[in-house]
Amino acid sequence: MKISRYDLMLLGLVLVGMVFGLALYNKLPERVAIHWNAQGMPDSYAHKALLVFLMPGLGLVFWWLMRVIPNIEPFKANIQKFIGSFNLFIVAMVAFLLYIQVASIAYNLGFGMDLSKIILPGIAIIIYLAGVLTEKSKRNYFIGIRTPWTLSSDKVWDKTNTLGGRLFRIAALFILASTVLPGKWAFILTIALVLGVACFTIFYSYFLFAKTKGKNKRLIKQA
Repeated sequence: MKISRYDLMLLGLVLVGMVFGLALYNKLPERVAIHWNAQGMPDSYAHKALLVFLMPGLGLVFWWLMRVIPNIEPFKANIQKFIGSFNLFIVAMVAFLLYIQVASIAYNLGFGMDLSKIILPGIAIIIYLAGVLTEKSKRNYFIGIRTPWTLSSDKVWDKTNTLGGRLFRIAALFILASTVLPGKWAFILTIALVLGVACFTIFYSYFLFAKTKGKNKRLIKQA
């Protein structure tokens, strides 16, 4: 198995997360906060082992996905057209998990902070990078805006994912700006923007498909 620079970056992040968590393991209380509500208050607790090992474990899952998806995708040639962007996004996701782990451990060690404010910029960056990946993606079954209509046509795929990617990047900028809002409203805005873009692109892909189908019917009649 060939090891790429993305493998090294991802596995390096997993190792950093593991070493960081283990180094502070004995300083953490037995039960730690692992989830926070929109107001930044903890609402779920677990044994500290979950906090230390969960994020590195998820990082390994993402590494596995990075390895498996390009090999099982029916449109392998299309995946290869944006494989660098895909791998970079996976690395960014693992870096985000490490970011959450560090912030969570710091909180449980007594550093006063509003986790909702700390994590929101990371969410904005991930959504922005997801927009970049979406815009660069080519027709496939795993990555991008996948509807019955985008999967049936390269033209519909390209137009839908180009627009959708740009809209996700714009949404990410609004989400980043929402850090000035109270946590509850920033959370609501984030959900509304992501769902809004997702729903719009679904309808947009159908509109493009219907429009293309209508043009094809007219051309057939004219012929």
